[in-house]
Order: sequence, then structure tokens, then C-alpha cells
Amino acid sequence: MRHGVFGRKLSRDANERKSLFKNLTSSLLTCGHIVTTESKAKAIKGLVDKLVKKSGSTRIIRLGTRLGDRAMMVKMELVEKEDRSEKLEAGIKKAEDGNQKPANTKTQKKS
Repeated sequence: MRHGVFGRKLSRDANERKSLFKNLTSSLLTCGHIVTTESKAKAIKGLVDKLVKKSGSTRIIRLGTRLGDRAMMVKMELVEKEDRSEKLEAGIKKAEDGNQKPANTKTQKKS
């Protein structure tokens, strides 16, 4: 039974697995996207999300199966999130230009 066992082995010993995760993570962070198998992408997703949690997250897009061994191939890419302050500034600037109210303000009904 595998109760309480965390992580994926990927048919590698600890050193090989650590090296694989390190290489995949560094390639993703430098290039912005990688094409790999679904199991490898799921294995490093938690690690990468911890590294980029303030500026974004990751997205996994299925590409189809590989011809050689029918493994599911995916494209894993970084997704940038806009800061709330930037959105608020953009909304205020747009409201000043268009002479409209910002989208984030609540309107009150008059009774």
C-alpha cells in the first residue's frame, strides 16, 4: 500500500529524478514553455507554482499522443497574472479619459 507516500517516481532513482525536475523547471522558467509528457508536467507543476506564485501560474495544454509509445504530450507554459493595482490604475485612467466611472466602484441607488 502507498499510504502517505508523496510524489512520482517516473521509473528513476532519487538523483535522476531530482536532476530531471531541475532541468524541466529551469527550461520552463527561461523559455516560458516546454513540451513534455503529461506525467512529467504534473510532477513539476507544484514546484513551479511555488516559485512563481506572486507573478503568475502554469497552464497545461494537451497536444495529443506521441507516435512512438502513445504517451500523452502536453505543452506547459507560464501564465502571467496582472497585479490588481495595475488593473485599478488602468480602470481609473480609462474612466478619466472616457469621463466614465471606474469599473471597481460600487454605485448606490437613491431612494
